[in-house]
Amino acid sequence: MTIDDSQSGLTVDRESLVALNDQGVLRWFRLVEDAGAEPVTNDIGYLGRWSPLGRSLIGRRAGEIVTIRTGNGANAFELVGVGAEHFESIRAAWTAEAEGDIARAAGLLESSESYGSAGRRYLQAGDLDSAARCYESACQWHDAAEIHNSAGNSLQAAKCHERVSDWIPAAYAYERANEHKDAGRMFELLQMWDRAAIHYEACNEQSSLGRCLERMGAFLRAALAYRSAGERFKAGACHDLAGESDAAAADRAEVELQLKSARCYEAAEAWTQAAEGYRCAGRSLDAAHAYECGGSLQLAAEQFTLAECLDDALRCQAVDCRNRGDLVLACELFEQAAASAWWDAARNELLSLLSECRRELSEVSKAINR
Repeated sequence: MTIDDSQSGLTVDRESLVALNDQGVLRWFRLVEDAGAEPVTNDIGYLGRWSPLGRSLIGRRAGEIVTIRTGNGANAFELVGVGAEHFESIRAAWTAEAEGDIARAAGLLESSESYGSAGRRYLQAGDLDSAARCYESACQWHDAAEIHNSAGNSLQAAKCHERVSDWIPAAYAYERANEHKDAGRMFELLQMWDRAAIHYEACNEQSSLGRCLERMGAFLRAALAYRSAGERFKAGACHDLAGESDAAAADRAEVELQLKSARCYEAAEAWTQAAEGYRCAGRSLDAAHAYECGGSLQLAAEQFTLAECLDDALRCQAVDCRNRGDLVLACELFEQAAASAWWDAARNELLSLLSECRRELSEVSKAINR
């Protein structure tokens, strides 16, 4: 069967062709403006876009469960597919499922980019790894995390929890995976300074350890940790708070030497060494610029955050994601950066980068769907 569908895609719009699982029966509908339109073919009916179901489908993605409430209660429909290009593969998946070949049905649905539907069937077939992969592709991070936990994959579960800012389960999952640095980072976000300190000490992250100890009021121990990390500016501040004036004076003298060294490295365009010198001397903004010039975008983002330059921090993270091919997250970060920018010139530059990234994402999606 050949179906012309110029509006095909994975998100339902006002003229989409959709496949619905209606209590075990596969039904195809074309969304139409006129509820009195004739069916497209014998296999495909019509569905008014202003009907309760039609309105509920708009904007939903393949694989989602759509629930509508009527006077007789709630009715749930599985949105198995969107777009004519997947018509035959979804029909084949339905035949395979009817024959009891759930794994093959799941594979066909995954190839049709109906990731939520595929994930549910992989789960039914007992293939946890494939189920989690599909739920991640569908951005159903909670479901993916639950499956990873069931499979004993704490690290992947932690990453899924972190993706949706579920810091508490992410922290404990990283802890179970013995990923001390990431566990410390999560506990620090939760302001559980003592537990974060334990993990930072375990992985010898002295700078982060000093930060947590400082928050706990253990200034002398914090100063020693900062000194171990070479961050004499912060060590000096903690020595002052601990009443160690001689040690603080020694730290300040070392800071002057670090600044001189950093400026020399910067003049020679030795960006990494310059950035480290500025960081240790407490010059976060200078360190951020040097890291960025040296291409260390994640480190630059951390320093921009410390310097309270949120839009620059988000921009660096976005560019790093774009370079790594994570265009969806890059678009989200560019959008957040533009929203937080103070100056029109910076905002316009970020919006331009957002447009480029969206265009690149669209081209990649079209290439995948061919």
